[in-house]
Amino acid sequence: MPRFLAIFSRFLMLLALSSMMTIMLNPNLINLDQYVFNQRVVFNKTAGDKNGPTERNLKNLSRVQSMECKLPDLDPWSEKALPFIDKSNNKMFGCQVQYKTRSFMRNGRVVLYDDEVKSGTECRFSCMYLDNDYNFTQGDWLPISEVADCDVLEVNCSRRDDPFFKYNVIHTQVYRKDSPHESQTPSQSQLNFATTTPPDKLDLQRLHSGSSPNYSNPRPDVHIIVFDSVASTQFMRSMSATLNLLRHDYDARLFPHLNKVGINSMPNAHALLFGHQVYEMDESPVNDRFPPKYNASEVCNKRYLDDDQFIGYEFKKNGYKTMFAEDWDMGVFNWLNCKGFERPPVDHYMRPFQLRLESMRSQGFNSTFRRRMYDEMCREPHEYQMDYFLDFINAYPDKPKFSINWFAYLAHDDTNALFHVDMYFQRFLRENKEKLSNSYLIVMGDHGNRYDKIRDTKLGEAEEKNPLLMVVVPRHLRANQQLWSNMKKNSKQLTTHYDTYATLVDIAHNSPFYNANSSFDGFKKPNTGLEIIGESYLHAYKLEKPRNCNNQRIPFDFCSCQFQQQDRSGDKNFTAKIANFLVDWINGAVERHNQSSICGKLGLHFETPIEVEEFEAGQHFNAFKVTVRLSPGGGRVWAYVQAHGELNSANVTFSLISERPARLDSYKEAAYCCKDTYIKPFCFCKDMQSSGPQLVMTNFTLS
Repeated sequence: MPRFLAIFSRFLMLLALSSMMTIMLNPNLINLDQYVFNQRVVFNKTAGDKNGPTERNLKNLSRVQSMECKLPDLDPWSEKALPFIDKSNNKMFGCQVQYKTRSFMRNGRVVLYDDEVKSGTECRFSCMYLDNDYNFTQGDWLPISEVADCDVLEVNCSRRDDPFFKYNVIHTQVYRKDSPHESQTPSQSQLNFATTTPPDKLDLQRLHSGSSPNYSNPRPDVHIIVFDSVASTQFMRSMSATLNLLRHDYDARLFPHLNKVGINSMPNAHALLFGHQVYEMDESPVNDRFPPKYNASEVCNKRYLDDDQFIGYEFKKNGYKTMFAEDWDMGVFNWLNCKGFERPPVDHYMRPFQLRLESMRSQGFNSTFRRRMYDEMCREPHEYQMDYFLDFINAYPDKPKFSINWFAYLAHDDTNALFHVDMYFQRFLRENKEKLSNSYLIVMGDHGNRYDKIRDTKLGEAEEKNPLLMVVVPRHLRANQQLWSNMKKNSKQLTTHYDTYATLVDIAHNSPFYNANSSFDGFKKPNTGLEIIGESYLHAYKLEKPRNCNNQRIPFDFCSCQFQQQDRSGDKNFTAKIANFLVDWINGAVERHNQSSICGKLGLHFETPIEVEEFEAGQHFNAFKVTVRLSPGGGRVWAYVQAHGELNSANVTFSLISERPARLDSYKEAAYCCKDTYIKPFCFCKDMQSSGPQLVMTNFTLS
């Protein structure tokens, strides 16, 4: 017996040593009991349930805020992604110009090419002056010999000897009201001097006559490029040339764990550019309740955004010239019919261009005009936008500049659409490397793709939550080891758009004080009264409590932290109950929003299996991810639902955890009749039900 005890004792020692070595070699390996409770679990929705929390679970709750979030390590070239990769998608391939460009802008004037002058072409132009996000005023028609005092103008041309000749296009420029030599040298207190020339090559005497303060660090430019619906790994697959250039020529830092904070572009844009949470964040198995600054209705329908903390205003107050350009008329703050801005929020706003070409509400809408500017001239929307951006950079060599470029058309509905523009953006960044060398450059997505076929895979589900984020700092700061170390460490943490907003505030107010020797030892929030939820990623994140979806205000639905999910689809009786609840909830929402007169009643498509996964089944949260196909229309939706009571009891009830169900496929045509942003994803217009074959609508009967 003593020999047996000795052997057993050695076995226990070896087992303990093995466990210690495993932990040492895998520092991110977290015990499941600790990992599950990486956020406080809310039990009020299941209070009194027999399946409720155990005493052991409750003990874990006391440690919840010290638990870590286990982040996914996604492979952009995973075998799960390969079937969905198609590099051939290029609608411009082989495009032949059908509508010739006959004019261009130079020094504020419309200029005709020489052969047009010889042909007797005569032209006039009319400026488009923006009133608000939905309307512009068309100016007088003037001869092209005059200077156009606007950014967007329409040109009309004719020929005396050819009554059939017509030429009608839109040009853009960046009209500068003052000339560079007229701008005044800023005071030391303002510190708003900047240039696109790197500081080490700056010749202050050449730029300014007279004596000047010795600015060792002029204000850098700040440029944000947003690829709508583009995930981090999607960008790696599709834009490899651009990615390599950013990494090697710009020393860009990739933040692979950016987590979206809302279902679509609008809430993510508000977090990014206003620093606000705008959707309700209810209690869930991993979230506290966080009331929003403004609810969705207030943000969209009841108020303009002009008096809010738009980040462009912070740069404007600090001497920056500002620019904002999108590629469609239903911009990120206007979809669907949201008020947006009552006045132009920036110095240079490209919006009249999109209104003139695209909006059914704008004056003189003509689909032929839109087709001409894009298809017949073999140009895509992003090309006009990038021309405008380059004009902006060139127009203010002596001023600090802040810009936002938001590209919605490029990849919103197609994960492969970026392949064909990779070399375009790589070339733009390569050719303008020196002009951008004194710039913060943020290349990012707002969320991942929500509709394409890859979304049906686990990789696609993870990508939807994980938009792109790459950050470039000005060249003179790249030698700052503390800054580089901070960004490297922060890039390994859960990050949100709230952090990007905080970073932009940091740059707007503190950039004159940052140089190669700055300590970057803590984000000093400016005393401006701004609501700042996140942290600047130029400084080390405060990690007294590890970052998780609760303390970063990421809703349960979109949390990238890894949890265990158990398939419950085989329990037909339970899945039928919970699926019917979800469909009934959707139909009820349509009625509550007064859309039932135009949107048809929905049911389940019985030929499509219901997918039900239980969230951390061993912890008895009774939280389930439910995915169904609807009929009519065939739309696929999913949501988190919580069960109350015995799961197999006839008395079990359900409640929706998600802020709202999410749509997994495109619904634009089927929901054309609905203008309600909340209901549109679930609406199948009644007048569509009589056109064409429909999927079978039913409710599952319970056995």
